[in-house]
Amino acid sequence: MEISPLQKSLAKEQCNAAKGLLVKVYAKVKTETADYGLQKHDAMISANDQCPKTVHPNLWEHAKLNMEYGLYRVNRIEAPKSRNEDSRYDVKPGDIFQIRGNDLANMTLVYDGSGWIVMDVLTTSEVAYAVWTEIVQKYLNAKPVTAVIYSHTHVDHYGGVSGLSQFFDKGKCKIYAPEGFKEHAVSENIYVGTAMSRRGMYQYGTNLDVGVTGHVDCGLGTRLSMGTNSIIEPDIYVSGTKNTKVKIGKIELEFQYTPGTEAPVEMNVYIKNSNVLFIAENCCGTLHNTLTPRGAQVRDPLAWANYLDQTLTRFPSVETICSSHNWPRFGKQECKRYLELQMDMYRFINNATLHLVNLGYTIHEVGRILEDNAPRTITLDWCCRGFYGTYNHNAKAVYQKYIGWYDGNPAHLNPLLPTDRANKYVNAFGAENILKAADKAAADADSIAWAVELYDYLLNADTGVDKVLERAKKGYANALRKLGYESEAATWRNMYLTAAQEVEHDFSIPESSQRYLHFAAETIQAMSLDMILQFMSIMLKFNQPYADPKLLLAVNIEEENAKAYAVVWHRNNILHYRIITEEGDMKNYNGVAEYTVKCTKLDFFKAFIELDIDLLKKMNIQRSSANVIEPSVFFPNKFTRFALDFPIVTRRDAF
Repeated sequence: MEISPLQKSLAKEQCNAAKGLLVKVYAKVKTETADYGLQKHDAMISANDQCPKTVHPNLWEHAKLNMEYGLYRVNRIEAPKSRNEDSRYDVKPGDIFQIRGNDLANMTLVYDGSGWIVMDVLTTSEVAYAVWTEIVQKYLNAKPVTAVIYSHTHVDHYGGVSGLSQFFDKGKCKIYAPEGFKEHAVSENIYVGTAMSRRGMYQYGTNLDVGVTGHVDCGLGTRLSMGTNSIIEPDIYVSGTKNTKVKIGKIELEFQYTPGTEAPVEMNVYIKNSNVLFIAENCCGTLHNTLTPRGAQVRDPLAWANYLDQTLTRFPSVETICSSHNWPRFGKQECKRYLELQMDMYRFINNATLHLVNLGYTIHEVGRILEDNAPRTITLDWCCRGFYGTYNHNAKAVYQKYIGWYDGNPAHLNPLLPTDRANKYVNAFGAENILKAADKAAADADSIAWAVELYDYLLNADTGVDKVLERAKKGYANALRKLGYESEAATWRNMYLTAAQEVEHDFSIPESSQRYLHFAAETIQAMSLDMILQFMSIMLKFNQPYADPKLLLAVNIEEENAKAYAVVWHRNNILHYRIITEEGDMKNYNGVAEYTVKCTKLDFFKAFIELDIDLLKKMNIQRSSANVIEPSVFFPNKFTRFALDFPIVTRRDAF
């Protein structure tokens, strides 16, 4: 039997994923606040010699590739695999290792002769610590961390840093990051952090049980670790012209600054001694997202392609490419081909979408057209399949970036709210008739998407559906599962299956700290007062009546090494603030504002952002008069702490 091009490509990926393995191991973490382990995924893969009917065949093979976890050599692959007397592997200056499968992202290590350069430090402090103590120190050596490199601003690449901080070479370890890192890393996770986290539960399938009818994979890796996210501010920032070349110990590094690609700011790292390129997340073993389903600003696939072209010309001697996710590529020609393929993929998505836009096609049309018409010379290579991003979703993102959500048809300019539209459908056609049509469509493999749309009307209507609601929920959940089972993209599978779960069980989170985003102290300290007050202004309940414009709050953040001041007022149901640069100017506001507060940044955040009532009562908050409402009453009443349990598929309460 002739082997197809895609199968040949898969065979190459299987070889790459297994190459360099030293120990098949992962760190096990299970506490009240943290969780990681692959036991269930291991058992699932081991129990199924053939692809289950409930998983797309390509996704199943990709999941098996991501389950190639453990400690790997990236260079000197042919070095002896025997261990020394202390049961550790031989390590020489310039040696590069990766720890894969211990989080969604990889941890990449370069030995500089006296310690470790760590490129990306995983998502959570608990898992990073476990990886260091159970894998690095056990199988390599116990040398200190001499440098940390944050490749970009997504939390799975910097969030574990506090778990490694006790292993830093004290007074010498420096943290490198791309210019703009702090602003983007922090702001992305605060302004819309709740919405992104809630949607992220869908994208990563964090609430799904592991198994062939549940969670199988995440595309970029097997699963995301749960625990404490942290951040330590970088010491050295890299731009296109600044700090592009450094020497750490015996290792020469060259940074390529690639803003506006997979993240707002990102950088590749060339290890000159070994001709190894750490490509960050600009290339992976799959098509990536130009707009992540969890939500973010649209990424620029044209800039992405252009920077990959720059990579090709700037580092022509590259012999190995490793990345933040998935597995490496080996050989000079293979590395060149890989970079060219991924470059072509993103440029095609950009150019083909804009071609269709100029022919008048709409946002939903461009998605379906591109997924059916991408060049087979690209899509028959495994690394260009849509296991994480999809051609459909990415085309819509390009449409949104260049021309916005509106498709030009006035009928779509101001559509009815989902509940109003659903009620109109029920009133026009009757709930029983809609359910009958939905059930009929659900039985036709080519009409499941139409069935889902019909069921959705019944779940969003708030009148005339009582008699059919339970039957509609059952049909809706089953139809969503069918779409999930046939999805090649792990992200789409996770979203469909999580939606089915919500339809059946009405998603909720118990009243506990897990109901809200938790910000580690380090993350709060990394926020500027400007960021905190802007988030506070987002929290204001703008639909409530307010008195005439007034000076609300005088803020004095006074810490040993840092001071910051601001004044806050409201007008027209908008919370305004102004940063005060001179301490002396606060005399115009302290005692005059309704509330004057002097405290640390951490206490201010917990009191006014997390709305800790006990802390608001304990804090020394000066009121301008006895008539001013107690702060522990006023602020929780006028501001919203956003919870993670809002519905996505099922009907939400009216605003």
